[in-house]
Amino acid sequence: MRKLLLKHRRLCTSPVIVGLAICICAAAPAAADLTLVRLMPAEPTEDDTVRILVHGLFLDDCWSVDVWSCGTAPGDDSLAIDIYAVDSWPQGSCQQAFVPYGFVCDYGQLPVGHYLIPVTEHRDSFRYPPFEWVDVEFDVEPNTPLESMTWGRIRALYR
Repeated sequence: MRKLLLKHRRLCTSPVIVGLAICICAAAPAAADLTLVRLMPAEPTEDDTVRILVHGLFLDDCWSVDVWSCGTAPGDDSLAIDIYAVDSWPQGSCQQAFVPYGFVCDYGQLPVGHYLIPVTEHRDSFRYPPFEWVDVEFDVEPNTPLESMTWGRIRALYR
């Protein structure tokens, strides 16, 4: 009887262990991630200096970012941000570690209009998808000057 209980216990725990292993592997995050892309200021006018803050994170020390560009997209005059990440995985063992990167693209004062800026992380890797991108979409509004009001005008509004 005791022998039968042990066999039954092994059969019950083995699917649980396999299920946990599958859940843990499926929940493992991607190797790289664009963690933050922020427009500064959030609602720019034509007099503001427009900046885009970019942060990313790699989950092992085989990744590096050697080059990034804050310029125009190839073939047209639209703005674009490109990050070039290199994975050295086949050449050695990779230690799990957080490897962050970050930079600011300063575009200066932009003319009034609608902007769609793709932020693309190009990956040179055998392990993971070749790229990830996020679009930053915003409008640059015309600057509206504040109206000057004297105390006499303000009092006249309430009479």
